[in-house]
Amino acid sequence: MSKSEHYQNIIKKILTQYDRISSQVPDPDIDEVLIFDDERSQYLWFNIGWKNNRRVNTASVYVRIKNEKIYIEED
Repeated sequence: MSKSEHYQNIIKKILTQYDRISSQVPDPDIDEVLIFDDERSQYLWFNIGWKNNRRVNTASVYVRIKNEKIYIEED
């Protein structure tokens, strides 16, 4: 397993665990979405929906791997 693959697995595991914890207090109006793009080494956890007649579209976490380094772009 390469260093990048190892990082990919760790990132996916952590984001999946956070998503499970967050889903224990659900908001019926907001969907939490995980997107894993192993080909481009980009990982996104975001919220989308409507709250109080306003559109919600927020990136909670955005992580990418570049040059075998992990970049946390949004947290």
